[in-house]
Amino acid sequence: SGNKYAKSYSECWTLVRNINCRSLPRDKEGLIEGKCPNCGAEIELNMHNECEHCNVLLRSGNYDWVLSEITQVTEWEPKKEFIPGMVKFKRKDPDFCIQHLEDLSSVAFYRYMAAERHGSTDVMANIASPSLCGIRAHDIKQDSQEGVIYADCSIGSVDVVAAIPNDKVDQMVVEIRWSASRYKTAAENNFEYIDRIYEVSYFYIFERKSGVATQNDHALSSAHCLSCGAPQQISAEGLCDYCGSVQNNIDVQWVLNDVYQAFSDKGQEMRKYIKDRQGDPDYLTSKWGVAKQKRDCLAWMIAVMVVDEHISNRERRVVKQFAIKSDLDLKIIEQIEREIQLGDLELPKPQDRFEAKIWLDYIINVALADGVISALERRAIQLLVKQSGLLNYDIKENISRIQKLRNQEFAKIQREMK
Repeated sequence: SGNKYAKSYSECWTLVRNINCRSLPRDKEGLIEGKCPNCGAEIELNMHNECEHCNVLLRSGNYDWVLSEITQVTEWEPKKEFIPGMVKFKRKDPDFCIQHLEDLSSVAFYRYMAAERHGSTDVMANIASPSLCGIRAHDIKQDSQEGVIYADCSIGSVDVVAAIPNDKVDQMVVEIRWSASRYKTAAENNFEYIDRIYEVSYFYIFERKSGVATQNDHALSSAHCLSCGAPQQISAEGLCDYCGSVQNNIDVQWVLNDVYQAFSDKGQEMRKYIKDRQGDPDYLTSKWGVAKQKRDCLAWMIAVMVVDEHISNRERRVVKQFAIKSDLDLKIIEQIEREIQLGDLELPKPQDRFEAKIWLDYIINVALADGVISALERRAIQLLVKQSGLLNYDIKENISRIQKLRNQEFAKIQREMK
């Protein structure tokens, strides 16, 4: 990231095991102590994830806890019990493991990003469809002409957000939030650091032939061949170097078939698809509702703050206080501000009038922070109103109400100072 000093940060670790697995006796050592939880022998490193003595799969979760996910504290939230389409899908595949797909998604993300640095899609061929590899190759060519690459990538969170079961091919939608450093290519194959971007959100779409059952023993071995257990190597043909089996085969396992930004047109359609199938009357208190509302509302607040190119300390304070109260990383403010000024960010649309009214209150508070709403700030507020089906009357009413509350608060402070 360009920072020379070490930083401390916190993470949430998720460990999983088979529902039928029982805890080891207190006097018996397991995986964390470097022993096979089945036979007790010392674990010897090998490429097949097996105990050399009793041949059980060590990462299967059938014998001990296995680390499946590491999430940044700022991104961690309790897993939602309800995922659209999952109940219907699990009737077809009762052994489906969400942790497996999220583990696979992490592997897919790093290979997808590594393809840019390698200048070739060979590194992702084992895990992605040929059509996606073709699209990625075209993107890499375009990015190389612009001279900007992403490196030092870090995953904030990986969440399965929808299951789309079909008669022929099933789909799984995974949302990945990540950050990365941007570099510009310089002379003599050197790279010049540009900046660090945060809170980037993408949808990863996986496909598998309908009717294929999950192999639970290999559920947490996403970077290994399902046929022989060997670690996957870089292969343009998507084949295992040891047994020759095809790795990117939807007849056997999940294959990455599409990747797009959550705020792109396709991303907005997917977000609407998920919301329409939530089946959750408390949408605004659900994970998707709360997380989306906070980030999207912040984007509008920053847009109002920067629109007239006169940013007061009071405006910044209001925006910062909202981010802190919403448990958002303060670095997001700088990123969103930069993207808006460069014209790289399309402001999100509120899901409904109720959400729009909530946002309206917050952005008016920003505009009133320095005491005056400029013409450009008012125009930005009107844009939100126009997109959400509210009326200009709502602006007038909210400004009047918020000004009244601010005046009452100011009068209270003056009385206390006397």
